Amino acid sequence: DAAAPDWSVLTSDDFESGWGNFEDGLTDCRRSSKDSAYAHTGTYCVRLRDNSPSSWNAYSSGRDITAYSELKIEFWFDSVSMANGDHLDVQVYDGSAYQTVASLVAGTDFTDGDMTFKSITVTDAQINFANNMKVRFECEAPANGDRVYLDDIEVSVK
Repeated sequence: DAAAPDWSVLTSDDFESGWGNFEDGLTDCRRSSKDSAYAHTGTYCVRLRDNSPSSWNAYSSGRDITAYSELKIEFWFDSVSMANGDHLDVQVYDGSAYQTVASLVAGTDFTDGDMTFKSITVTDAQINFANNMKVRFECEAPANGDRVYLDDIEVSVK
């Protein structure tokens, strides 16, 4: 009986020395030492706010995951002024569109103001595993004061 394969880390980002594998999502996304109080480790994290078209943070280039059957996205996040029902969406690009693989809802999946760890696993039976897969995070809340801080994002495959 063959042992189950171990996870292989595809990317790991702590944002200490730059955006890493991610890109700036424009006006409502930033990487700043001003947000150090919300970093899980170190001084830097990524802040997303409200639900404008520029409130996302995504991979800067795609990764080929067609040879794998499972994808795991692990990360730490904190939030400020996220009312019950506001949410953080985790999305995966399937080669043609972003698919929401988790919608983390304030008051249900996390408590506003508490540092939270999440691990999300998706299989190739749930979404198409593309040769240009990307990961994206989106803040879905009504105002600029509603913020989510992301840190220590690790994406693995097996």
